[in-house]
Formats: sequence, C-alpha cells, structure tokens
Amino acid sequence: MGSQLRQVRTQRGWTQARLIAALRQSAAQQGAQLPGQTSLRIMVSRWENDHVQPDCTYRGYLRQALGCTDEELGWMPETEPGPGALTAWQAQPERITPELVAFFRDNLDSHIQADLRWGSGPVLALAASQAQTVESLLAYARGPQRAELLRLASMSAEFYAWLLQDSRRYTQAQHWAGRALSYAQEMDNPYQIAYVLTRKSSIASDAGQAGTAVEMAQQALRYQLPLSMRMRAVALRQAGIAYAKAGQGQQAISSLSQAWETISDAAPGDAPTAAELAQYCIPGHFSYCTPAYIASEVGTSWLALRKTSHALRLLQDAADHWGQPDRDLTMLLIRLSGAALAAGEREQAQLTLTRAQEQVRHTYSARAQVELARVQRRLAQEGEGSLQ
Repeated sequence: MGSQLRQVRTQRGWTQARLIAALRQSAAQQGAQLPGQTSLRIMVSRWENDHVQPDCTYRGYLRQALGCTDEELGWMPETEPGPGALTAWQAQPERITPELVAFFRDNLDSHIQADLRWGSGPVLALAASQAQTVESLLAYARGPQRAELLRLASMSAEFYAWLLQDSRRYTQAQHWAGRALSYAQEMDNPYQIAYVLTRKSSIASDAGQAGTAVEMAQQALRYQLPLSMRMRAVALRQAGIAYAKAGQGQQAISSLSQAWETISDAAPGDAPTAAELAQYCIPGHFSYCTPAYIASEVGTSWLALRKTSHALRLLQDAADHWGQPDRDLTMLLIRLSGAALAAGEREQAQLTLTRAQEQVRHTYSARAQVELARVQRRLAQEGEGSLQ
C-alpha cells in the first residue's frame, strides 16, 4: 500500500524531494522526461496516502530508484487485464504510432456516443478493455506519443469511471477517476484536472459522501480557465448538486442559478474552446450538456432542497424540450415522476413513470433502475394510503 512506500522512503532518511530526484534519474536513464516538480509532488503524496497506486511505468521507476520489489513496496496487483491488455513482447515504442493513438481516440468517441444512446450496459466491458490497454501502452511509449497517450489514458480512465458510477460500483469508480486525475497531473493539464475533479465530486455525491463531493467541486471551480459555456455549466451544476446533498442550500442555489444562466447563454453550436480542444476535449464530448440537460439537473437539486414547485417546473420543461430518447431522458422521466408525486400530482406521476418504464426497456442504467424502483414503491404506498 502507499503507506509502505512512505515507510521505505523514511527508513532511508529520504525526503519526498529526494525521492522525486531519484525518480527523475530513473526516468532519464530510460529516455523519459517527467512532469514538473509540483505535479510530481502531488503524485507522490497521493501514492503515499493510498489515494491511487502508481501505474506500471512509475512502478518501474520507483523499483529502480529504491531498489525494491513490488512486494516490498506493498503494491497490490494491477486491475485484472481485459482482453485488450498487452504483454511486454507485443508492445514496442516504434509500434505506438499516431495512427494507433487515433484509433483508440476514435474508439473512445464511439463508446461515449453508445453510452449516451443505450446506457452503460453494452459499453462497460469495451471501456474497461480500452482503459487497460491504453494504460499498458504507456509503459512503452516515448516522446510525443507518450504525451498523446497520457491524455487519452486520462480520458479513457475517466469515462470508465463514469460507467462504473452508473453501475453503482462507487469504490471502483473512484479508483479509476483517481487514475485519470494522476495522468492529468502528470500532464500538468488544468482542463483535465478540473473536469476529473468534477467527476470525482459526482461519484462522491452518488455514494452519499457529501463532504467529499463539496470539497472536490470547490477544487474544480478554483481553476480559472477559458472554458466553453457547456464545460463551465457542467462544473457549476455539479457544485450545486454537491451543496444540495450537503444541505448547504444558499450555496446550492447560487451555483445552480449560475449553471442555468451559463447554459442559457450558450449558443446551440457552442463548441469547446481552442484551449480545451488542445488540452483535453474530443469533438462532441460535452454535447450531452444542453439547456434541457442542465434544467433536469437543476430541477433534481431543487427537489433535494424541497423546492417542489421549482423542481416540477424545470423537470417538465426539460422533458418537453428533450431531443432524441436516450439514457439521460430515462433518468429525467423517473425524477419528473417523483417530483409530480411530491407535488401531489399522482396522475401525472403515474403517466410519466409509464413513459420511464418504456425507456428503461431500451437503455441500461443501474442508477435508473434503483430510482425507478424507489418511485414505484412510493406510488404503491400512496395508492394504499388513498384506499384506507
């Protein structure tokens, strides 16, 4: 575990700065250049505090720097490799070409679109294989291709973390989000760092860890970046959700109002900024963040704050303006049914829930199924109560 790494370092009388210097020396001997001092210090601290394990590349540098085995450093085995994971003889630096990186980037884009349309079920195993394979390639990549793979590794790990979150596997989701954050820090990429912090906040919110969710959301919003309207709205709505679940109503209302104003000002074709595209984005990555989507998220938070009339109005408006049926529409309809029930509109709740049940047949989301069952139970209890 990371605490063992710290013990090995301190037993030698080394400071973190001394360990970082030794890491740089190990990397230089293999022709690799490591990120800046601040990023490396954050990475080492995360390893030593058990927030995330070093990847296979950094394990090699640490083994050489400290003269220790994996067992002596307390490392658990890497996540079981998927069908796409590589063995050492299959990957060589000269085989990692721009075309290969582009292939995996196109794969990721396809997986993102498939998840949006059909949910996490059909995509989960494919995304796991992609994340593990790209991570394996990092051990052999050098020069410009390593920089591109780092960006892709962070994006792939973050997307896999989302699918695990949607499957309610929160511990694994935070593990992969942590890997995404480590790669972003290695790149010194503030755009990706801010986005992954937003995602970690979302996972913590779903896992019932309100304090962590607020802390991660606040960290994400500290980055003063030239963000597109859509990306800024994503960050603000997550801050609002985190504050709402933590019972911090005033902060929640402020963040949610800003999110709504931001997405309302976004043009229909609002694209990632040039800086976002250069540092993080792939075209279409934030296409899900429409005014209707933000309205649905803001409405859900109003419901958590017991502002039922506000919630019902926004959720209904989002449903009326939704585009093609997809995974997010399923969740919206379930939440709209719950809001209608909370407002005493039982007939509307039942009709909306029927629409949601039809949607569930075409998309898979463990989160949606749990929320659907919860609203069904509430409707059944309401019906029993009305007969007494």
